Amino acid sequence: MVVLYLVSNRMVLSYNRQTTQYNRFSLLNPSSVFFVVFFTLVFAVRYNVGVDFVNYLDEYQSVYKLEYSKNEILYKNIGLFLNSIGAHPSVFFGCFVFLQITFFLLAVKKEIFVLPFLIIFLFANSEIQTWMNIIRSATGMCIWLYAVDFATDRKLWKYVALCIFASCFHRISLAYIFLYPVILFACKIEITRKWQYGIVACAFIVRILFETFATQIIPLVSIFQSILGGENDYYANYDVQTMLMDLDNEKSGTGIAFLAKLIIDLIIIFNSNKIIKFYDSSKFKTYYFLFIVALFTFYCFPDSVISFSRPFRYFYVFRTLMLGYFSYYLYRNRNIGLNGLCLFLISCLYLSLFLFNQVFAKPEFCVWYQTWFNYTL
Repeated sequence: MVVLYLVSNRMVLSYNRQTTQYNRFSLLNPSSVFFVVFFTLVFAVRYNVGVDFVNYLDEYQSVYKLEYSKNEILYKNIGLFLNSIGAHPSVFFGCFVFLQITFFLLAVKKEIFVLPFLIIFLFANSEIQTWMNIIRSATGMCIWLYAVDFATDRKLWKYVALCIFASCFHRISLAYIFLYPVILFACKIEITRKWQYGIVACAFIVRILFETFATQIIPLVSIFQSILGGENDYYANYDVQTMLMDLDNEKSGTGIAFLAKLIIDLIIIFNSNKIIKFYDSSKFKTYYFLFIVALFTFYCFPDSVISFSRPFRYFYVFRTLMLGYFSYYLYRNRNIGLNGLCLFLISCLYLSLFLFNQVFAKPEFCVWYQTWFNYTL
């Protein structure tokens, strides 16, 4: 995985120079095609990467499970078609990888110069691992991320159309249609640093209350399971006892990584006025607003509490995006104050955490990159 990360980053740096030379982005550009194909092939042939991999594989290989599942229409029919023609499972997984990276590139095309930094944190912040794990949700999220562009430009019907398209892979995308007025509002509002710090503080208060009264929210677990897909979804066996066990497991760690990432989030908030002024666009203001929403929802519910955190996962990508945007800002202003040192420390921290996770992760965490070739051998 480390080699894959280094190769990908080097390749994207070359692609970025070629694209900015013509000051425009196109998916048909040779560099774009190479990047999409390379990315798709690498992750299409993965085997047992992500704890949900076996579930997806089992469902794809069983026509009965696919045909009678309550999964979304496009996800289901892509699987049924590929299964009917005898396609290898890697083709099935590759279709969703292709959609994910294509719509992600379309979403950031206006700031293509930030892409090398985004690639770094897609890996270092485990975003890629999330894409490979919650495939349907990640596919819907990437499509919705591109839709945000149209909402920022006040193109309602294109935004709605993309949300509906995203819902064909993950039904929760339909709920994000109602965020259209929020996105329009986000382009104009200016949240002071005090308010941002207050929002993070409120999130921790909610988190403490949630952990304290977890045993008394049993009915809410059933409600959220219904929203996520009902009894036939992957969360059917996720009950309160499992939730409490996951909470205990999460508390058993040292918390150093959690604290370090929190400090970086607070540093980003501290520099928010400078970053917003640096990018100076309605789209970035929207991204930053959604980043604050992501912080609130992320710190409200422990990530291990799937039934409650999963509906807000679309927002979590903005934490990764903001790391990339902030790092590019620091790079461009590295000779001012402590910006250069800050960039160095953030990069070292996240890359160290990434390497640590790869080296010391247990096999059941399914973070080690391996391919079907390893499996068949």
